[in-house]
Amino acid sequence: MIIAVCYDMLRISRRIMKKSDLLVGLEDFFFWVVTGIVVFSMIFQCNDGVIRGYIFLALLIGAWLYNKSVIFVEDIELFFNITIEKTTEMD
Repeated sequence: MIIAVCYDMLRISRRIMKKSDLLVGLEDFFFWVVTGIVVFSMIFQCNDGVIRGYIFLALLIGAWLYNKSVIFVEDIELFFNITIEKTTEMD
């Protein structure tokens, strides 16, 4: 679920600051490369590198639960947009 929260933060930053398609693609690529390295490192430390079915099951269940429980990216984006608008109005 930590991975999903980090990816949501990346999505929120994209909505606040418009980026080109190339930059979005590069961000996604590097995010998933780093995520893959982190997950592999955790598997290697905990299971001596043995990949077992329950690990994939846990990742899928965690992603599914996160998707069902946290759908507030639009709310956070709205909050940041209002905050930015009020800040710029003060200047």
